[in-house]
Amino acid sequence: MNFRIGKTLKIAVVGAGFSALVIQIIFLREFLCVFLGNELVAGVIIGNWMLLTATGAGLGKWVKTVKNPLTGIIWSQVFIAVLPQILMLLLSILKSRFYPLGVMPGFVGTWLFSLLLMAPFCLVSGALFTLFLKEFNQLFQDQKTPLIYGFEAIGSVAGGVIFTFFLLQFFTTFQILLVVSTVNFGISLALVLASKIKRINFHLILIIWLLMLVVNLAFDLDNLSKSFIYRKQQIVLNKETPYGNLVVTKTGEQYNIFENGLCLFSTDNVITNEESVHYAMLHHPNPKNILLVSGGVSGIVHEILKYKITVIDYVEINPAIIEAAKRFSGFDESKVLEIHNQDPRSFIKTTARKFDVVLLNFPPPSTAQLNGYFTQEFYLQLKTKLNAGAIISTSLDGGSNYLGKEAANLHGILYQTLKSVFTNVLIIPGQANYFLASDAPLGSDIVKRLENTGIENDFVNKYYLDDETVKMRASQLQQLIPTDSPINHDFKPVAYFERINYWLSWFGLEINKIAAIVAIAFFVLPFFFNRPNQLMFVAGFTVSATEVIVLLAYQVVFGYFYKDVALLIAAFMAGLAMGTYLSGNDFLKFNHTKMLINQALIGFSAFVIPLFLVFEARNFESRFLLHLIFYFLMIIPGILTGLQFSWVSMITLKNNSGNGTMAYSSDLFGSAGGALLTSAILIPLYGFVMTGLILAGMNVLIIVVNLIRKL
Repeated sequence: MNFRIGKTLKIAVVGAGFSALVIQIIFLREFLCVFLGNELVAGVIIGNWMLLTATGAGLGKWVKTVKNPLTGIIWSQVFIAVLPQILMLLLSILKSRFYPLGVMPGFVGTWLFSLLLMAPFCLVSGALFTLFLKEFNQLFQDQKTPLIYGFEAIGSVAGGVIFTFFLLQFFTTFQILLVVSTVNFGISLALVLASKIKRINFHLILIIWLLMLVVNLAFDLDNLSKSFIYRKQQIVLNKETPYGNLVVTKTGEQYNIFENGLCLFSTDNVITNEESVHYAMLHHPNPKNILLVSGGVSGIVHEILKYKITVIDYVEINPAIIEAAKRFSGFDESKVLEIHNQDPRSFIKTTARKFDVVLLNFPPPSTAQLNGYFTQEFYLQLKTKLNAGAIISTSLDGGSNYLGKEAANLHGILYQTLKSVFTNVLIIPGQANYFLASDAPLGSDIVKRLENTGIENDFVNKYYLDDETVKMRASQLQQLIPTDSPINHDFKPVAYFERINYWLSWFGLEINKIAAIVAIAFFVLPFFFNRPNQLMFVAGFTVSATEVIVLLAYQVVFGYFYKDVALLIAAFMAGLAMGTYLSGNDFLKFNHTKMLINQALIGFSAFVIPLFLVFEARNFESRFLLHLIFYFLMIIPGILTGLQFSWVSMITLKNNSGNGTMAYSSDLFGSAGGALLTSAILIPLYGFVMTGLILAGMNVLIIVVNLIRKL
């Protein structure tokens, strides 16, 4: 055996894991930015990624025709090095071509678009695993599937840690892609030097890398890609932040601030600013202490200052938004304004101050993160920080004269959720529909209240509004919404589910039909695998679903997800590496009984973890300890998966039924189904605990089936 090439190959596998994790996170972030994504879009992206990678890994017949798999490995690494930057540019170009700014992509379009765009990278990345497997088996004259699986997991751990603490902090998207490319070029060159392959490959690879470096130095690829999306707008800021991609554009004299592709606000939007403030403020006889959550830099602060305010606590989780507003929109920090850059729920929990008026300027609950600001738990927590007679205001988009079924359901959910906490709830139609909630009386006589203050507005005044008309429209809107809507909860996010339905209804789709199609597809798929790989499929499905549960719970508890997603996935991959390593321990050596017990443990963890998250996670006072617990909850399923993969690979080898590629493919196919169905269907529809019970039931069923068949 050539020890030099063997050592270099191990480094190459680690590099492949590093590249796959970082590129996956980049793809996910960019698709969410470009397609204004929610968790359904994220589930589609992750599902497609795993499906394509599994398909690539399953191309075993093609790989067998490669006489020298090492050559395939080298040029696959080069392909992986070059392709991501090209695909990122194509993403922006094609999006602007088929879905110009302001045009919302549909579910089918998002699925097909992401499938086609990610296919070249994912197919090669998946096939690379099979190439590694073939080369390792030839080199070591032994079955090395668990070894490759473990080394790939180690690379993914490194990718998650380096991405979170280094790359994300100091580099832009295309600079990060260049770093990943350089790693892959370096590995390719090292493999050429360590092997007997013609040195002409070395020079050719070096030339390709130098050309790529020159292109990156000559062009600002980050701004170039964004210019395709924000056409006819001047991009004045494009910045990666821990909370998402922040873009500021200018059209005429107006500045528009986008976060992850979603327009947070535009300057000089006087109507929205006035309605967001005065409908609520006019209901309080003497508002002094104001809590403003999000949107303050759009001009809302100016409207609040028309009252005799003592203090405005302005909470904005992303400090880059404040910095951008100060730089471009003339945001003026008043003496009574105190800015807090932290999660709103964390601020509300820890602040000692109590408030007279709370202005919540959140987009609709189109993501699980946003849903957390529309739940009974959030309003109950907020109520503990309110003075007697305090008013809170939040809003939903949608017409006041007509609401579709899904929009009406969403309005009903928010109304009933607020009503479960506050004595009085009033909906005032405007550019958006504003929900006011208080234990004090509420009324729609906005003009009368305004005249008593002497405040002058451009739109919220007697020339723009009429109290009788407002009362009539409010009554009509109230009649449009159902009276028996469920209450929205942190861990049963029915508002988020209904918002997804609302989005899908724009394209004539129903989430139940989509769920049925996907569920049938993933029910039929396991029948293409042998019995051990059916276990691996269910394990992959369950563990991927458990990952989603932990990630969404993390978002609910801490209020942010975007910043730490790579690190959380790295924790899972660390568990995966541990599991493959532990499979070599004498006590954990393979037998059928242990494999079925481990399958039972996978199902048990999928049930216990949601129970803990729902009933115990919020009881921890130490946020540091709670962070550690979340990482631990990602590691445990990883260990169980690593063990199961190693054992399934061993039984596959023992039965002469393959070389381990199908175990890898069945794991990824199952993981794809788990990510998609859990994030988009199971959690929104059934909640965390019932989803865990369903996952546990799947594992019990597959164990019973295998016992009956006497595996």
